[in-house]
Amino acid sequence: MFVLKLAIKLLLLPVLLLLGVIKLLVKISLKLSSIVLGAAILLVFGGILLLIVQQAWSQLIPLLLIEVGLMLLTFATGVVQAILDIVCTGLKSAMRS
Repeated sequence: MFVLKLAIKLLLLPVLLLLGVIKLLVKISLKLSSIVLGAAILLVFGGILLLIVQQAWSQLIPLLLIEVGLMLLTFATGVVQAILDIVCTGLKSAMRS
């Protein structure tokens, strides 16, 4: 039984290291892209307000879709980061047992 646990821990170690690197890359990309996406969201929102004032309804729909897409992209990156945190925590607890 001890040998089996040791073998599983040795197999989980590269997976844990790979997930740690992926988690770090996602965290860095989230921080960097939040600046760019924040500016893009603000710019698109300003365009939406301008189109509402001008009552250009046919041009408003594509900008609304772009805005929703940018918001979903930001949300999805946060969800991926949370999932990676959960998986890494589970693997770390499996390594300790």
